[in-house]
Amino acid sequence: MISHVINTISRLSSLSSAIIDTSSLIYLSKINCLSLLAGSCRLYSIREVADEFNEGIAGIEIIAAPTKDLSTDQKLIQVCVINKFPLISEDKKLLVEAQRCNIIYFNSLIMLNFLLLKKQITGEKYSSLVQTLRSVARYGENVWRFGELVNKLVKAESNT
Repeated sequence: MISHVINTISRLSSLSSAIIDTSSLIYLSKINCLSLLAGSCRLYSIREVADEFNEGIAGIEIIAAPTKDLSTDQKLIQVCVINKFPLISEDKKLLVEAQRCNIIYFNSLIMLNFLLLKKQITGEKYSSLVQTLRSVARYGENVWRFGELVNKLVKAESNT
């Protein structure tokens, strides 16, 4: 587990662009963090996600999926593979497919750690956002625990 945490932090450290799914757009919007993330990492998505989200996606660039007759999830996977971008999503089925295709992926909780790592939020703000996310997200206890482990190492890295 600790090697997975270290690997996640390493990937967050070099993260500059990602594809984002509707589920994460919803979570990050509900905790008022979407624009902050879009200002810290270049976010992309596909037209179907923008249409599904239906709240405006300022700061998120639309990428056309080359194959039109695929589901939204399949198009997201295709765009991630073609562009070699990681995926930000909360959708377990989509994340399983991303893993099968060797796509790096993150959820909103890990993206809060990204913002802390990049010094875009303080530790206090991180804690506040996590509390708000707890009222919105449907994560299992393992996901929350993993997020806590990532956070401990991010904080330790920030103190060095």
